[in-house]
Amino acid sequence: MNNLYKHIKSSAIICLILFGIVSVCIAGEPKYAISLIPKDLKSGALAVIRNQETRFVRESLSKGELSVTMAITILNKKALEYATFAEPYDKFSKIRKIRAVIYDEFGFVVKKLNYEDIKDISAISGGTLFSDARVKYVDPEYRSIPFTVEYTYEIDYSGLVNYPSWLIYPGYSISVERSTFEIVTPTDMQIRYYQSNFDLDPVKKDMGKSISLYWEVNNLKAVKYEPFSASFIETLPLVRTAPSDFSVDGYDGNSDTWENFGSWIHMLNDDDMILSAETTSKIEALINDTMSVEQKVKSLYNWMQNKTRYVSIQVGIGGWQPIDSEEVDKFSYGDCKALSNYMQAVLRVAQINSYYTLVNAGRVKNSIIEDFPSNQFNHVILCVPNGNDTIWLECTSQQCPFGYVGGFTDDRNVLVISEKGGKLVHTKSYDKNDNYMNTNSLVTIDEFGDGSAKIYVYNSGLYYDKTLPIIRATEKERKELLVESIDVPNFEINDYSYHETKSLIPVIEEEIDIKVKSYGTLLGDRILFEVNMLNKHDFKFKRSSKRNNDIILHSDIREIDTVIFNLPNGYSMEAMPPKVEYSSDFANYKSQIVKDGDKLIYVRKFEINKGKYGSSRYSDFKKLSKDISNADKQKVVLIRDVN
Repeated sequence: MNNLYKHIKSSAIICLILFGIVSVCIAGEPKYAISLIPKDLKSGALAVIRNQETRFVRESLSKGELSVTMAITILNKKALEYATFAEPYDKFSKIRKIRAVIYDEFGFVVKKLNYEDIKDISAISGGTLFSDARVKYVDPEYRSIPFTVEYTYEIDYSGLVNYPSWLIYPGYSISVERSTFEIVTPTDMQIRYYQSNFDLDPVKKDMGKSISLYWEVNNLKAVKYEPFSASFIETLPLVRTAPSDFSVDGYDGNSDTWENFGSWIHMLNDDDMILSAETTSKIEALINDTMSVEQKVKSLYNWMQNKTRYVSIQVGIGGWQPIDSEEVDKFSYGDCKALSNYMQAVLRVAQINSYYTLVNAGRVKNSIIEDFPSNQFNHVILCVPNGNDTIWLECTSQQCPFGYVGGFTDDRNVLVISEKGGKLVHTKSYDKNDNYMNTNSLVTIDEFGDGSAKIYVYNSGLYYDKTLPIIRATEKERKELLVESIDVPNFEINDYSYHETKSLIPVIEEEIDIKVKSYGTLLGDRILFEVNMLNKHDFKFKRSSKRNNDIILHSDIREIDTVIFNLPNGYSMEAMPPKVEYSSDFANYKSQIVKDGDKLIYVRKFEINKGKYGSSRYSDFKKLSKDISNADKQKVVLIRDVN
């Protein structure tokens, strides 16, 4: 029996060994094993790009082919978004030969995605009327971390305004084992490129009828996010490429200069701007000779806002060319291109000049590279000269205050389009006289430490932008957003109201009535509480031995807070806290507490000075920020009076 058992056991072991060998043969040779990643590339990395190969071959003015291989190892669940594939396409591009393979931590294939795993979805947003823009999307739906996913695909282009760019890092905390970028064009087609944040000359190769430029990087450590830096694409290594001559849907253009690129945009806008006789009569009835240019523009802008609504139209050349103003007038809808073009037609009836304007819009300001003319824009607004001033009109919003561009398009270079072509100009920059928040609060604290507060807040300029989502929300959402905006524990909202003033520098006024449980902490005969009830700045910094990026403070702002405390009967101040004051070119801060009878008055003034400051000054900036955070947490102690 023992011999039989030994025989069976030996046979089982042999079978398991043979099964393991067969399994390895089926899985193939290991690839992208985690153990092969250099140790320093794992340090501080959520994921590692194992291999990325990007090759773009231009065939003619309008045709080209992009081939991409991308393999990335996911080391942390925070990087799972990088395991997905999402590539847009439209009438002028076609994605083909998509392959996706998943490898386990040892480098063995665990999953190959099939054609049915590739989703083809519309890229239409909620405000889009119709569009041919779609997205090929793949989620490997594999979560056994660590793992590696490798995608390969090709894209055929039949209309080219842009060439591909090479953003070496797809994000912060991602290291790069190997990445290559190659662009090939016929010898009679100029290659234009712009490198930023790294010095690596491309290898140039003459291939007879074509020329190749090739870049390669290896073993780049992960880059940590640094607060108060320029935008992502302005701080990490990047190669931009662009054509000189190009063609889209039969419209030939050139982008060697801003003037030339603007001329192409102007050609697409070749609209007679004809409006119906009925509309023309309505426009003329809204203005008169006694009105200033600004008054006329405001009247017509408000009329346009009430008449039209925004929808996105992205079919064919419609991604670049606005629909005719006559059609917008008839159906009362359009995208940013069409509505800006329509507003231009409306102003033309009033004999007011205006200019279609391209802008890279967004709360994150990505600077236009002035010496690299190319398409660097994603939105259209309207420019209206007015003597020494300029009126900027956001034509897609039915609620935007007249002449206010706000944080979405303020303080950046834009391309103004005229019959002479394109010209870079700068949009309005708002200063401390525009961007400020004044808060006045009356707080009553009882002998149990409970409190109530009546709060009035005046939000101007960019603070208007910050508050706007609250008043645009539904009643339920508004209360939720309001609760999130008040940094006070254990409070209830009794009542609140908002008043909006739409002006060149718009304002939102808030009135809030709250009740706070245990605002003060009872300590025997004493009550301890913070004097800065609502507007504390809590600057948090991670430990870092070195700062690489300049410090960027994007906006000038000013805050003034006044809090009057009604103290409980029978209590007085145990000690008067000292006045706090800090002054530097980064910011200015001052706070003071004074006693006035049975009242305590807290006044705080805080200003941030917009600018770029060298990385060597980061320790000074960090210290100032911490000092202000600590000052904003200042507490006072009340003590019960002795009879």
